[in-house]
Amino acid sequence: MTAVRQWVTANRLQVAVTVLLALLLGAATWSSGKASGSWQQATRQDGRSTVLRVESVRFVYQSELPLAIGLAQAQVRRDALRDLGAESDPEVVGELAAADQLVAQLRQSSEQTTDGLVNGSNYAAPDGGYDVPRRLGDVLRDDQVTAYDQSAATMRVGDWWARRARGWALLALVVTAAYVVLSAVRSRRRGRESRKDLPDVGLVPTPWTEPRTGRAVAALALAAWLALPVLTAEQLGLSMDSARSAAESSRLISELSGSAIVSQVRDGASADLRLRAYHLSMTGLSRQYAATVDGSDGQQLIGAAEKTAGEGWAQIGTPMADVPTAADGVDELTIRWLASEPSDWEDIRSRQERVQIDSEDAGSAGGAVGLGLLLAALAATAATVARLPGSPRRSTSLLAAGLLASAALLAVGAVFT
Repeated sequence: MTAVRQWVTANRLQVAVTVLLALLLGAATWSSGKASGSWQQATRQDGRSTVLRVESVRFVYQSELPLAIGLAQAQVRRDALRDLGAESDPEVVGELAAADQLVAQLRQSSEQTTDGLVNGSNYAAPDGGYDVPRRLGDVLRDDQVTAYDQSAATMRVGDWWARRARGWALLALVVTAAYVVLSAVRSRRRGRESRKDLPDVGLVPTPWTEPRTGRAVAALALAAWLALPVLTAEQLGLSMDSARSAAESSRLISELSGSAIVSQVRDGASADLRLRAYHLSMTGLSRQYAATVDGSDGQQLIGAAEKTAGEGWAQIGTPMADVPTAADGVDELTIRWLASEPSDWEDIRSRQERVQIDSEDAGSAGGAVGLGLLLAALAATAATVARLPGSPRRSTSLLAAGLLASAALLAVGAVFT
């Protein structure tokens, strides 16, 4: 039997425990990496879906709606002029002819475009307006926006990997504790073995098999050995907490920007619709005032028609900028974004700031535990040297104790930070 085989045979339980701990902590580290990768992927997915959702909303409210507003407003004014029934007044007849021509020109222009809102009668409302919310739902469906909303599911995948990582790390700690307890119990049952039958040092320090004079140093070496898997598990947990909080912070930033842009786009369209109604009414009143000066009956009639058109447009235009509902085919997230207000944005901003601080704190704590892990490794080395024959046992033991105490302080401080 070779010397290596003899050493392995004498330390087979220690070898098995050491290899098992390495495998478990390796699996925990690998699972932690998979979790972080999933969380980072979720931030990229969230960015893509936010951009696509914003562009779909912009397309409807900023590319298609203006032409629809112009055409609908022209039709409302033309109909108001027709309802005057003043075919004998030359001014009214001329104004009505101009209004008819404007409607015809705008309709022809719309037919030469790909504006899906005004082309055809799919979205034409009975009152002369257009069903903008339903058009938005169809555009979102055609653009397959909701198919890109995968970030929440990807975050859950990352959480699943994180639970596995913590499970592997916890199992490693259980194995470590079980080995120490089992080894101590077996040693007590068998009694102290003779020094010639023991390995020189072994992979795992066993103070219960040491002579009384060497038990303190062996206990210090065991404490340093136990600190290594404990600190490794703690560092993995903190690094995952930091990575997840960073990913959640990025997702909240996307939500903040997306909801603010989408809401402002709809608010801009709503303000434009209200302003056009006000403009029509004020134009009509101004025309009526001018008619009292020059005594023009035609201008008086046209002004009355425009004032009526303004009042009618207020009734027609308002629903065009209403917040869509699920019945319009718009998904819940887009509805929430379209209806969001500055108070909602401030709430998201506050949440993002808190999550970002949590990420930074967890990252700092993980760095401290990483330093503690290095100190624990140095403490284990110093304790091993202290057990060698002829070594300065007192000084190296004090060094090991100081390094291990520093590692413990860093680990405890990271927990309560």
